[in-house]
Amino acid sequence: MDNVIDLPFVSNFPLEIEKLVKEKKTSYIEAVILWCEREKIDVVVGGELAKKSDTIREKIQVEAEDLHYMPKSARLF
Repeated sequence: MDNVIDLPFVSNFPLEIEKLVKEKKTSYIEAVILWCEREKIDVVVGGELAKKSDTIREKIQVEAEDLHYMPKSARLF
């Protein structure tokens, strides 16, 4: 899976996700799905890319916890 992460079109993944969230006024989870559809890559790859980005991973985790998709973890905020 790491060789997929090194492809040039994924180097700006976190920036692209942030851009989609702002432009489409959507969640980070949905933005990853939209990005994968646009780039014609499997959502599993998008998930792997999200795991590699601390910022995107944390934001998706917060969304998932708020939607009760996963148990809440301890947070300082």
